[in-house]
Amino acid sequence: MSHFDILNLTNELLELEDKTTIPEFWNDSKNSSIILKQISNIKSKTEEYKKVSANLNDSIELIEMIKLEPDESLESEFIISIKKLEKDIEKLEINTLLSGKYDINNAIITLHPRSRRN
Repeated sequence: MSHFDILNLTNELLELEDKTTIPEFWNDSKNSSIILKQISNIKSKTEEYKKVSANLNDSIELIEMIKLEPDESLESEFIISIKKLEKDIEKLEINTLLSGKYDINNAIITLHPRSRRN
């Protein structure tokens, strides 16, 4: 499932949250912790997307206001908002690339020195 598939992510979130309302859900601590982690992960993704989307809409409104009535302070605000939006989109893209099945897990890397032989 794509990080940007907000509709499906939202539906999945609702289904997972519904599971938490079942009294037996809390009896299986291993399963409940997995589901709670999934809920947290999906909420993070959807909130990040909504934030970027809102910032994009704000930038569009700013440019429309500048078109109607040019104003240096609005232009400066627009430039700042576009730079922030660019950074937010880059972050969203990176998170999308790292949103596979196992990407939420930790990784352990071990480095072993190698002796040099002449």
